[in-house]
Amino acid sequence: RIGDLASLIDSLPQLPSFICLSETWLKDSDHFSIPNYDLVADNREELGGGSAIAVLKDIKFSVVNDHPLIFLCHNYNINICIIELTSNNKQIIISIYNPPNNPALNKNVSFWERFFSFCDQYPNIIILGDFN
Repeated sequence: RIGDLASLIDSLPQLPSFICLSETWLKDSDHFSIPNYDLVADNREELGGGSAIAVLKDIKFSVVNDHPLIFLCHNYNINICIIELTSNNKQIIISIYNPPNNPALNKNVSFWERFFSFCDQYPNIIILGDFN
C-alpha cells in the first residue's frame, strides 16, 4: 500500500509535518522510505504489527530511544515510536500499535494507567496509533 500512501501525500495541497503509521508490517531488513521525509520505525520480525513516524525533512527532531515508556510498551508486545520536536516549544509525538487481542496486555488496566502517567509528564504531547 506504499503506492496508495504516496498518492495520498501527493494529492495534498501541503505536505504534512509528520505522518504516523500503525501496522506497518515492516521488518528491520526492509528499505522503506517516503520522499521528503525521515522515517523512525519500531518494526517486528514476525508478520504484522509495527509503528512508524515520518517527519518532514526540514523539521528538527530527535528520536527518543531510552524512555521508560518504550520499555513498558515492549514488555507488553506493543510497538511504539517516540520523537521530540526540537523547536522552541518542545513537543512529543508518539505512534503506537497494540495488536488485537494482545495476550500480553489482555485488558490490563494498570498498563494504561502507567502509560498515561508517563504521558502526563509532558505538557505538549500527541499520541496517535491503533490501540485495538
